[in-house]
Amino acid sequence: TSGEVNTYTDKGLCDEEYTYYVQAVHPNSDLTSRSFNVSNSPLYEYNTFESSIDLVSVETENEISVHWSKSQFSEFEEYKVLKYKGSLANQLDEFYTTDTTLVDYDVATDQTSYLYTLTEIDRCGNENKHRREGKSIVLMGNYSGGSYLNWTAYETWETGVKNYYLEIMKPGGFEEVAHVDGNTLAYKDTVDHIEVIGRYCYRIYAVNNQGDTSYSNIICL
Repeated sequence: TSGEVNTYTDKGLCDEEYTYYVQAVHPNSDLTSRSFNVSNSPLYEYNTFESSIDLVSVETENEISVHWSKSQFSEFEEYKVLKYKGSLANQLDEFYTTDTTLVDYDVATDQTSYLYTLTEIDRCGNENKHRREGKSIVLMGNYSGGSYLNWTAYETWETGVKNYYLEIMKPGGFEEVAHVDGNTLAYKDTVDHIEVIGRYCYRIYAVNNQGDTSYSNIICL
């Protein structure tokens, strides 16, 4: 600063102690005069918002999409997504992104239910807490005088699952076979779908009260 200035504001600081001194420089020579040191820590704003996964949905046999809402924290830097197999006890991977969607291609959607958690990292490397995770649906079944279908529960929308909708692939695309409440995880389809030639291919999707939708894998019986 110029010699007439005797104040300075330091900005963009992190949650740690900083030490400063002032050194005056003579305008016509190398003479200098230095002050003593002063130390202080800024009043740092931490991210108190708990992040949640909005939706986990199977897109293809080897693809799951994970969605969440945009951060509202002014010091946000990036998102951290952790991937687990079945439960929080078995972590598989971690991802870092600034987008609000993650597409995971390293999955076997007909065999494993994958769980994801989300946290936000600020520009100083501090991480907030996660609240709700998201867990993919695995549809299973067998055929014996009808299609016996069962599936894992979608987790964990704040208001839970309102309904599950079972669909079958027909020549024009998927059509609804039945829907059940959010606590039901099995269904027997005894209808003879005469327009379907060959195997019966099913999928199921979950819906909550806000209209969010999460799809399972497709199975063919």
